[in-house]
Amino acid sequence: MVMMHQIAYYPDGSVYDDPGGMGAYFPGGQGVEEREKSLLSPEQLRATLSAAWNSYEDPIFQRFNTFSLDAREALYLHGDYRATVLNAATAAECFLDDILSYALWWEGLTPQNAAPILSMPVFKRVKSEFASRFGGVWLPAREGAVLDWHQKVARYRDRVIHGGYQPSQEEAHAALSALSGLRKFVGRRVTSNRVIQRYRHLPLLLLGRDRLRKEGVNFSRMTEWYTDPVDFDRRFHNWRSICRRLRIESFSGSVEPELNKVPVIAAVTKDKIAHYAIDTPVAVAAEIKITRLQPEEREFLEDAQKNLPSTESHASYPFVDMGVKSRIMVSTKWHPAEELLPGYEYMRPASS
Repeated sequence: MVMMHQIAYYPDGSVYDDPGGMGAYFPGGQGVEEREKSLLSPEQLRATLSAAWNSYEDPIFQRFNTFSLDAREALYLHGDYRATVLNAATAAECFLDDILSYALWWEGLTPQNAAPILSMPVFKRVKSEFASRFGGVWLPAREGAVLDWHQKVARYRDRVIHGGYQPSQEEAHAALSALSGLRKFVGRRVTSNRVIQRYRHLPLLLLGRDRLRKEGVNFSRMTEWYTDPVDFDRRFHNWRSICRRLRIESFSGSVEPELNKVPVIAAVTKDKIAHYAIDTPVAVAAEIKITRLQPEEREFLEDAQKNLPSTESHASYPFVDMGVKSRIMVSTKWHPAEELLPGYEYMRPASS
């Protein structure tokens, strides 16, 4: 479900604001189907929006949800068994990668120390890194959820990619079942006292409050630990982006983004106003000049600099150049974001 409010801006300056207000849209086969507002009561609408913006339902594990949904759609809507297996395999690997990444970040490893661990083959990572952190049986040779994932998901993924194998309907269903089993197994592990004591609010981030409530887990302390979710999430995602860059560089050399296809921010400090192009997923940035900066934009940034609180080292704002190819790099190379951008923090806060 997508909550959407439609506003149109026309070249003559007029604006159309949909009088229907917020609507609920459901992705369909060939497009988007609008539902009447009467299908959602005000209470349901508030609950839906609250779930969408709930800071405790963390996007750290969103990749698992996305690829799991793709796998189910491939099976139940399109009958594509090959896509079902591939999406299930991707969901599982992303899930395991994200859990281990979070644990390494929480333990205080720098990206330089964590990247070699995250670059190991997935089965080697599972066998060597998970049991000591989360307990339980993580050996693909032992009966359980990990063995099911290995035999019913990963093995068929390899056969599809390397041999063009066409899975059967039964094998596609088995892959989804094994994926669900892996998620439940991990859910049981992270709610153990051992994991809660070591990683604090990992169960809250992974399972959410409703699931923890059903499991009878007291999560009140977890919400106390999670005092600044915006900064917390930003630091972890920055850390993971640096790890991703280091992993890519270890395989294929330096990362060179396409200048006009990455986002730009304006960063303000007491001493400087600058624009930076950032390839966020791989944490590289370049200082740029904007040749067509509008007077009102310049005025806004100068006011922001003048009014920058003494307690803040910087402020940053998304910059929209409306597709005009007017970016010029100040230097001839891209730099690690953590070395160039003001306030680019990525290690776990010490107070947490």
